[in-house]
Amino acid sequence: MYARFLSSFRRYVNFVLIISLVTTTSAIAATLTWNGSVSTDWNNPTNWTPQQVPTASDHVMISSNSVTIPEDGAFAVMDWTGGGIYG
Repeated sequence: MYARFLSSFRRYVNFVLIISLVTTTSAIAATLTWNGSVSTDWNNPTNWTPQQVPTASDHVMISSNSVTIPEDGAFAVMDWTGGGIYG
């Protein structure tokens, strides 16, 4: 009886851990699109849609306008299809 309980408990814990990792990972990364509506400042959240500055886990998309990426500018993946990139 105890062995059966322990086996079920282990499966439950593994399931909870996997679900936690999947939801945490997907909640951290974001796809941000550069709109450059205010300036060329990478660190100005109003230049991004949605309005937040990219982090090292984010996917950034730049297709128009100019952007100046600072030395500490971070992102995981960049899709650049247009616009100017400086920095």
